[in-house]
Amino acid sequence: MRHERRRYRGAPFPVRAARVLLAVMATLVIAGCANSPPVSVENICLIFDDKRRWYRAAKASEERWGTPIHVQMAFFRQESTFQFDARPARTKLLGFIPWRRPTNAYGYAQALESTWQQYRDETGRRFADRDDFRAAIDFVGLDTDKSQKAAGIS
Repeated sequence: MRHERRRYRGAPFPVRAARVLLAVMATLVIAGCANSPPVSVENICLIFDDKRRWYRAAKASEERWGTPIHVQMAFFRQESTFQFDARPARTKLLGFIPWRRPTNAYGYAQALESTWQQYRDETGRRFADRDDFRAAIDFVGLDTDKSQKAAGIS
């Protein structure tokens, strides 16, 4: 029996694996930068200079629900300081062991899972995430619109 030599096509496996790993790491770094909070959270003009897409999302929410942009942004400033993955602080067991969180609030608007599911159902946005700025600001617009209609809050 005659043995044939196998020929490598392209780079050897370790080189290809290193390239794939490098591409995955670069993607993760770039994705991490997309959700970073604005440089200055105290000045709405600087926020929108830093995050231009946020202004378009806030304007779209204002046009849809009637809630002024500055009111929506004030919610985010108060609830999460513009941190996409904000969560309530954990309670402490025996005063020093991190334990459970008091609620399942999460994201820019600190929406509870049940409230967020209601938002998804009402708007038809089945895949909307609480850590997505566009979805979260639309949620705030809807929530304030409901409050205004139910209680007459301006």
